[in-house]
Amino acid sequence: MINSDAAIRYFEAVYAMKPIYLWGADMEVITKELLDKLIKKHGAEQYKKVHLEIHEGLYGSDCSGLFKNISGFDTTAEGYYNKCSTKGLIKYVPKNKVLQIFREENGKITHVAALDSYTWTLYEMRNGCEKRKFNPSEWTYYGVPDWIKQKNTVTLKKYTQVYMSASDAIEGRVPVATYKAGEYIVYKRVTGAVNITKTEGKPGGWIAVSDML
Repeated sequence: MINSDAAIRYFEAVYAMKPIYLWGADMEVITKELLDKLIKKHGAEQYKKVHLEIHEGLYGSDCSGLFKNISGFDTTAEGYYNKCSTKGLIKYVPKNKVLQIFREENGKITHVAALDSYTWTLYEMRNGCEKRKFNPSEWTYYGVPDWIKQKNTVTLKKYTQVYMSASDAIEGRVPVATYKAGEYIVYKRVTGAVNITKTEGKPGGWIAVSDML
């Protein structure tokens, strides 16, 4: 399993490497041996635009191959969709996640990309590795991979008073600070209250669950 911040660092590193689209490859260094293996498996037609004198030594991958190094397994776009226990129509894609998005064509899932729904940036192996703004009209489904550990966050919609303890927050007794609107990491949860912070692993202030609504 990889955490969501590390997954984004991986996608950014892939984008910076400028890999080429290579059918059947899993973000691998292009060599004669690799190309010969892929041609033998998939046929030469898929590799007419790949030339060793130009592309040898670069990285190559297809859309699903983008994920193998961090998921730990090799499967197709449809295989990745099937492995997501949380998924749905793209119009319901959740905010503040690092997830996968899928395209369905003729009743079959044929394409997959990564989406950072904190910034609505997607990473896609298509014409090389593309990084661009998410357009929901291009996609059919989303899926939250079980192999990415998501941040546990809440979003405050307004300035909110915070308290020293959970019981003080629930009762509204003696606030100790005010937090501005924005996203916060959940440090701890109890019935009726949460402790939120901007620093991973460090406690912050308590707010009542009712203040998050």
